[in-house]
Amino acid sequence: MKKSYILSFIALVLLATGCSEPVAKFYKATEVCKLEDGMDLISTEGELVLPNSFYSSGNSASLLLKSSLPKDDLPTIVIYFLKERKNTMERIGDNFSEADVKIYDNDGNLVKLGEKVRLTGKKISAQCILYVDKIEKVK
Repeated sequence: MKKSYILSFIALVLLATGCSEPVAKFYKATEVCKLEDGMDLISTEGELVLPNSFYSSGNSASLLLKSSLPKDDLPTIVIYFLKERKNTMERIGDNFSEADVKIYDNDGNLVKLGEKVRLTGKKISAQCILYVDKIEKVK
């Protein structure tokens, strides 16, 4: 009987660790561009701002992190358009203002441009682009 309890315990531990969410390693925003492409999940913090030239593709838009230094090498942030109101943003039409930019965090709450957030995702481009999977407000 003792043997079956031990096997059951081992099975539960393996099941619990195998199904857990991957842990992202934190990097300063200025370190992200120096990382190798295709690494595991990474996270960084900063304030989202619109670039001088706003770019959106069929299913995502590119934003920037605010920088106080003009020579900072910071990642371009790619956020996907709405599938649901979590970790996404709404599509933006022509002639938009900053008030039209609607980004949603991991809890579905609105994130304003300039608000400090923690972004988790993968850097998978030599042009230093972080594809965001998770957005969390920093308090």
